[in-house]
Amino acid sequence: MNEFKGIVATGRPPSSPLPLRTKPLLPRSIPRLGGVAFAVATKNEILNTVAEYRKQFEAILARNQALPESQRIPMECFDLDERITADLKRELQAEMDLVKRKTAFDVEKARLSGEKLRKFFLEEMESMPIEVLGVRIETSVKSFRIGKLNDEYFQTVADLEERIEAEEARRR
Repeated sequence: MNEFKGIVATGRPPSSPLPLRTKPLLPRSIPRLGGVAFAVATKNEILNTVAEYRKQFEAILARNQALPESQRIPMECFDLDERITADLKRELQAEMDLVKRKTAFDVEKARLSGEKLRKFFLEEMESMPIEVLGVRIETSVKSFRIGKLNDEYFQTVADLEERIEAEEARRR
């Protein structure tokens, strides 16, 4: 049992070599470049290599789908490691959560802005401003924007009237 320790079941004999990379992952053809230029060149080279592997994998999947059902390799066999899939799902979920939080923030911001505008322009007004334009002459008449008086105003007026009455009663 210890003879199999560290061996991953791939469906091929352990002595057969795995057809992995045919060229090095880092670009050797790039002359001495500065740090950023080398990083960009390295990144592009790696992206090209990954794109090549993706095409090869898609070709393998297409060949597999073309086979009769009895000869097809199940899709589960194409997964290298379920931890990779789980990690990708976790990253995707984190990105989705971030998008949902940003969207929720934007929606709440728009809702609060609309509520403030409605309150300032509609709820606080006693009457809507009206403009009447003359038909034969170029004059117009506009009404004023009159705000509603709130409860604090009425309480202050009532308090002031009570003080005035109390002052008048004291003077008599």
